[in-house]
Amino acid sequence: ISVFTFIPLVTALGIAGATFLLPGKLLILGALALPLVFFVSKKTEWGLYLLGFMVYTNLSFVLINFNGFPSVAKFFVLSIFILGIRQAIVQKRVPDAISRGLPFLVIFFFVMMLSLLHAVNQEASLSKLDDYFKDMIICVTVMLMMQSGVSMKRLIYAILIGGAFICTFSVYQ
Repeated sequence: ISVFTFIPLVTALGIAGATFLLPGKLLILGALALPLVFFVSKKTEWGLYLLGFMVYTNLSFVLINFNGFPSVAKFFVLSIFILGIRQAIVQKRVPDAISRGLPFLVIFFFVMMLSLLHAVNQEASLSKLDDYFKDMIICVTVMLMMQSGVSMKRLIYAILIGGAFICTFSVYQ
């Protein structure tokens, strides 16, 4: 048994402990997150599909700004990132998407850093750099979790389901 086996358990226990100390909305969030952590730790590709759905529907933004919940994306992306690293270590190989895509992301990051040096409004440029860094972590997480063409196809289906959900919700409103 590796250390990575206990990560979902520790995460779930942390959520459970935090929810008992925090008010009602967080209790609901923790109650929903607990089974999700166990499910995603057993079926890691489903974490990728759920991440695609969350990013496309901008679920974390909606929960933060309209319902008063804390950010669920930070926790979820970190969990999926750790599970992706675990998967790469267990399989003893780096996914092809990482070896092909990561150099481009790093080069683009350095170009953005250089543009920060010449920017007139450095605070605006720095906030864009922060946004890019967050998006880069999500992109690397997706590349870590992408295992085959089938997982890419399923990710596209998850994004399409997210689009259908947004369309249905917009029509309902």
